[in-house]
Amino acid sequence: MAIQKIEGLDKLLRQFDSLKKIDKKKIGMAGAEELYDKTQDNCPIDTGELKSTGKVKGTETGGVVSYETPYVVYVEMDKHPFIRPSIDENMNVLSKACRDKAQQLIKEAV
Repeated sequence: MAIQKIEGLDKLLRQFDSLKKIDKKKIGMAGAEELYDKTQDNCPIDTGELKSTGKVKGTETGGVVSYETPYVVYVEMDKHPFIRPSIDENMNVLSKACRDKAQQLIKEAV
């Protein structure tokens, strides 16, 4: 039986190992930051208080967009939805932000 030597296998294994070290939270945060921008664009403005409470926070798995007023649920569910439509109308943009960040991190890692 003939034994074949695979050239570059060590390098390939090192590259795979370096991919494990990528901070996946950064990928989720890229999408969350993009979503924040879209919700800010769509946020209804009466007094400006609701819009001013918008935040992006890092989580264990990525990020979350929140608005911290007692009436945000009323606005979103009844009066003038702006968060869900921002997701629905921009899914391609949000996915692209995550994909672009992932590609950047992969290039940096290997």
